[in-house]
Amino acid sequence: MLAAFGVRTLQHQRRTGRTGFHGIKGRPGSLEWWGGALFALALLLGLLGPHWPPPDCSTRWCSLTTRCSRCSD
Repeated sequence: MLAAFGVRTLQHQRRTGRTGFHGIKGRPGSLEWWGGALFALALLLGLLGPHWPPPDCSTRWCSLTTRCSRCSD
């Protein structure tokens, strides 16, 4: 993630003075807004992915909302 977004963003900013990322813009619910929101969510999930499931869980797949029955308490 750092190589894909961090380094390229810094290179782009040095060359142009802008990062190229515009954040979540537009009227809420519009396609432009959804694009920004989903991109931010994808970055967050990409960073959290290697840390899921939690180390104390004995199963490979745990629910995001409830603990599975095989996870230790």
